[in-house]
Amino acid sequence: MSRMNRIKRATLALAAVTMLVGCGPKGGDEMAAAKEHLEKGEVPAAIVRLKSVLSHEPSKPEARFLLGQALMRSGDFTSAILELKKAAELGVPADTVVPEVARAMLEQGRSGRSSLSTQRPS
Repeated sequence: MSRMNRIKRATLALAAVTMLVGCGPKGGDEMAAAKEHLEKGEVPAAIVRLKSVLSHEPSKPEARFLLGQALMRSGDFTSAILELKKAAELGVPADTVVPEVARAMLEQGRSGRSSLSTQRPS
């Protein structure tokens, strides 16, 4: 293969990769997709989208709050509490966050008690 053909192929490959990366969802699109997944009850997909948003914008309060809610719906109460507290630190109003944190803590306690009650004493 001639040097010119290799350069052409490399240029085409680079252009294709650039187009694919450029066509990926943007932060706003990711948030919209996450909300749509939550509305449809597709919690794992919403969690993936929200984590993607937060990987680019870690200080986005709405994404932290929605991630906390999604994690709570998935049963990961410890992570939900962590994300909800981060959302509060980023400015989500206390009257919005506190009830969610309380609910997550209550559910966490319930899930812990139920697993303990199924264990037999040694």
